[in-house]
Amino acid sequence: MDSLRLLVLVIGFHVNISQGLVCLKCHDVVQPRHCMTAISCAESEVCYAERTVNDLDEVAYTLGCTPKQTCSNSSSTSQFSRCKLCCDSPLCNNEACGEPGYPAGRGLLCFNCHDPVPAGRCHNIDFCGSEEVCSVAGREVFGTMVFSSKCQFACETHHSGEILIGRRQISELKRRSGDSRGCTACCSSDLCNDECVQLVDGDWGSWVGWTNCDTKCERGKQFRTRMCNNPAPLHGGANCTGEGIETKAFADCWEIKQHLGKVPSGVFHITTWKSHQNESVYCDMNTDHGGWTVFQHRVNGSVDFYQNFSSFENGFGSLQGEFWLGLKLVYEMTSRTTNDLRIDIARANDSTAFVVYTGFSVGAGTNYTLHVDNSRSESGLAVLPYGSEPFNIFANSSAFSTFDHDNDVWQSNCALVFHGAWWYNHCMYYSNLNGHYYTPGTYVANRTAMTFDSKESLKTSKMMFRPTV
Repeated sequence: MDSLRLLVLVIGFHVNISQGLVCLKCHDVVQPRHCMTAISCAESEVCYAERTVNDLDEVAYTLGCTPKQTCSNSSSTSQFSRCKLCCDSPLCNNEACGEPGYPAGRGLLCFNCHDPVPAGRCHNIDFCGSEEVCSVAGREVFGTMVFSSKCQFACETHHSGEILIGRRQISELKRRSGDSRGCTACCSSDLCNDECVQLVDGDWGSWVGWTNCDTKCERGKQFRTRMCNNPAPLHGGANCTGEGIETKAFADCWEIKQHLGKVPSGVFHITTWKSHQNESVYCDMNTDHGGWTVFQHRVNGSVDFYQNFSSFENGFGSLQGEFWLGLKLVYEMTSRTTNDLRIDIARANDSTAFVVYTGFSVGAGTNYTLHVDNSRSESGLAVLPYGSEPFNIFANSSAFSTFDHDNDVWQSNCALVFHGAWWYNHCMYYSNLNGHYYTPGTYVANRTAMTFDSKESLKTSKMMFRPTV
């Protein structure tokens, strides 16, 4: 009988009965269902109903609890013969020996004690009308809480599903329930009005420390948890509001490096500092102490970099292979602080070179103007008439151009002429890292190749940035 789990609908109260089976207990009643007394049996007992014939030759029934191990059912077709039946569900001894039990359309069965008694000491029961609910009122008398109980119409169920006591508001009810001098409650399940107790709303315990992302969290995110146990909700009190888990996201690969320590290079999750968008980026965690956000990577020509302006604005390719991160994202990430730009290249013979520029950022669209200062360090670059790293001289302060978005200052579209997409000014000197991918080492006279410091097609290139440290 699920109703005896005593689901209490009123905010702030809940029923507390012993864990033993609740059974009817009477002596010499005409029918089992006429018994109006209920008791809680021991956990080792079950309910029983026994038919006997009294001294006046009248059929009568005795009901109560009996040990499970000694219970044995006996029945007889004769009304005047002895009959005994055991059962193991709440109030199940309301029928026995062919007598009818409670009608299907009955009202609630509630405790009914007008004289205040301690919790669990009310055994009188009553059937409520179809519109009635069970009610209980408690008050403290010389240090002991005592309760009176009955059926009543005063509780009203509103559209929200909440039950109000009379016409008091819920806030007033909760104030009354917290008063140590007394409490009042309504409920709508059988025998639920044994006792009213004060609700306890849940509150959060302390946060547990941030996870170690080497093993326990998504790449680029840490999380910590807390429990709703300070206190835990009791007696129908409200659960804790808010989240039991908190995630810490990072704005770039450098922040990930600072917080997570030694982690391998790969794809990580970030949250952009201004627009608060969740993005995935590739982090180089090995080069020069790591923390670099890679925004261009070419290794084998598998991705065509001769793309339109929208593609370069939003990004394309695979972060696990060749890709362009997207000017829109690079703009936001580089607008937060001062940054270094590092460009790494490899030639056909696998010799490598790099250069690091200070003061790197990309302006807002639709120009996405390049800002870069002088080089801070470099190695392996070819010596050219304008120095070993002319990128900052010829591309600095230039807008970004593609074949369908001409932002350069030359009379022709440099992106069309040099089959690329770049910060072209009067076109370019040697730097064209988004040019066509030829067989590495190919000498390309018309400068349409992926180059940086010569006319020879490169094998790989990587462009990345991190906050200046």
